[in-house]
Amino acid sequence: TTTPSTTSMNVTSTTRSTTTTTTPTGQSCALPRPLSIGTTANGDTGTGIDHGPGVGCMQNAQAPDLVYVVTPATDGTLTLSLTSDWDGGIYVRTTCDDPQTELACEDVLGENATEVLQLPVTGGTTYYVYVDGYTTESYGSYTLDSDLQ
Repeated sequence: TTTPSTTSMNVTSTTRSTTTTTTPTGQSCALPRPLSIGTTANGDTGTGIDHGPGVGCMQNAQAPDLVYVVTPATDGTLTLSLTSDWDGGIYVRTTCDDPQTELACEDVLGENATEVLQLPVTGGTTYYVYVDGYTTESYGSYTLDSDLQ
């Protein structure tokens, strides 16, 4: 009688781990720029795309815009100040790609204005801040200041 031989074989495979880092561009809800409260963010909406109009004061906006994401650590009043030399505006949503979740909008008509938006916020809740232009010619560099009181 012949006994079959058994062979044990261990296979080890090694794969290389690759990490890809994607810089948040603010051009989409998938890659919003992080907004750190208490800092100044500089940007240029000329690098953005038009996400469509808001539902508040920027409902006619057809200019390129950029999206920021912020999650305050505590409850309070979030103050956002947008300064630009073009006719800009800011609005805030709780769901990035849903205009019906827009909570507040601020637009001082005309160029060379500072838009100041104040909004009561809940700590731990994520908010999306849009920097937008009022007309198709309204875009360019800006500063966005934020504070929580």
